[in-house]
Amino acid sequence: MSVRDAEYAPPAPYRAAGQQTLILLTFDETEDYTIQNTVYSVLLDDTVPLKLRGTTDDTLYTHYSSLSTVQANWGLKLLGRGDTIAALSNVLSFIAAKTGYKNVQTVPGDVPQFNLTGVASGVLTSAAFTLFAAPNLKARGAGRSAVLTRPGLNTRLTSGSLPPPVNLGLQNKATP
Repeated sequence: MSVRDAEYAPPAPYRAAGQQTLILLTFDETEDYTIQNTVYSVLLDDTVPLKLRGTTDDTLYTHYSSLSTVQANWGLKLLGRGDTIAALSNVLSFIAAKTGYKNVQTVPGDVPQFNLTGVASGVLTSAAFTLFAAPNLKARGAGRSAVLTRPGLNTRLTSGSLPPPVNLGLQNKATP
């Protein structure tokens, strides 16, 4: 789900929430999952610098880039997941310039295949249920602050220590 081209459009005709509002429209998915997916995005409003309006940006962006851009712009804590993998979480270029974040440049031929389909194990998949692992608490990303944690987080439950996924359907259960 890489964004190879982000187009900067003129300001929106109205403001959703006053000054400094940015609207990100993203068109996602290809019908053929055997080819690399290209996501097209348009940025609307006057937060986009004048010199960037009407231009394209071939930096590799993913859905994590939206999250990383928000984290960088407001110095928010990280989730400790894909938002901390630098190659997957580039920040929109004008926010990266403003915050001093350095994006990772990816050669088009080296872009990994993101639009893979199938069942991924996790808490929302009854066919391959497993617990959430604790985030990587040492990770750093665009927000330049620590990973968000909450009281009661079991930091010993790492991806390496998770029990194997369980098919709840075979146990006649929808939830654990």
